[in-house]
Amino acid sequence: MTVSKDIDWTTIERDYRTGLLSLREIAEPHGISETAVRKRAKRDNWDRDLEARIQARADALVRKAEVRDQVRNANLASDREIIEANAERIAAVRSEHRKDIQNLRGIAERLISELHQAEQDGTLYEQVRTLKALTETVESIVKMEREAYGIDKSTPEKPANDDTPPIDMMDAVRRFAFILSGYDQTTH
Repeated sequence: MTVSKDIDWTTIERDYRTGLLSLREIAEPHGISETAVRKRAKRDNWDRDLEARIQARADALVRKAEVRDQVRNANLASDREIIEANAERIAAVRSEHRKDIQNLRGIAERLISELHQAEQDGTLYEQVRTLKALTETVESIVKMEREAYGIDKSTPEKPANDDTPPIDMMDAVRRFAFILSGYDQTTH
């Protein structure tokens, strides 16, 4: 084969120096022989010295990609764990609030029945004050917990089997205590 002027010796040199391709793989796309590549490399003192550096860089890229994937997966796992743990705690706080409201509802219902007796005994005023103090204490605790856990003031979801319209039990107890706190035992 004769060497023509349109042979891309720069590309051939680059391919030769990388050391990744055989001489036949370098020569064939350019339409020259392996011998022509070998002679040119010898004449211009080309070294196949980049192979080790290329392999080292490729190894580094593979390690970097593996580490990046491991870190990304670890972050996803830790994010999931953080989300799950905090969601469970907020759900527990909401459940505690619901239990507190149920307890307060029971107390309020019992107090209503006792009010009739207390009215006759003259102890109604003390029971109203106790109910009001209890309501304010629970309201304060619920408010602090909601702030501490970042629970917004949106209406909590209803249980699936609850067809009753949502009510704010704390508001109802607070109103009830307010109404009764204005009660003057001397007039009844």
